[in-house]
Amino acid sequence: MKVTLQVNGGQFTKYGKREISKSMYFKGRDFIYAGLLLKKTKDQHGHVYLHLICQGLEIILKSKLLLKDYDKFKKDIKDKLGHDLLKIVDCWKYECNRNRIDKRFYEEIKQLSTFYKKHHLRYGNFTDIFFDPRQFRTVVTTKQLLRLILTTD
Repeated sequence: MKVTLQVNGGQFTKYGKREISKSMYFKGRDFIYAGLLLKKTKDQHGHVYLHLICQGLEIILKSKLLLKDYDKFKKDIKDKLGHDLLKIVDCWKYECNRNRIDKRFYEEIKQLSTFYKKHHLRYGNFTDIFFDPRQFRTVVTTKQLLRLILTTD
């Protein structure tokens, strides 16, 4: 069966924008869950685990911004925030009135963002040789993400 879809312009309704944002959230949540499952395996696949946690965080926070104001954040998410986790966390913190962010969480994100935004956790590069992924602390980040997921689902 072959299915094709062609969209020529148009705009999403409020309902459509909300559904897109919710779909993004669930994808982000599933990246987190996949990372946690992968971490439990014997090999642990450290770089992939870290990438999945970072990608989940990025998508969940971006979805939260879109749920708040889709039209305001749609362009910024791609053009201004990109894959920079610090920018994303700071924007989410400001826009969603999250003034109390655990300093340990912020420090973990700061360290991870350096590698994530340059795709060093995804593609083969110098980090595979010189950095042991177990050196990254993700305990606070994982707890914060799970708390965020549990309060949203």
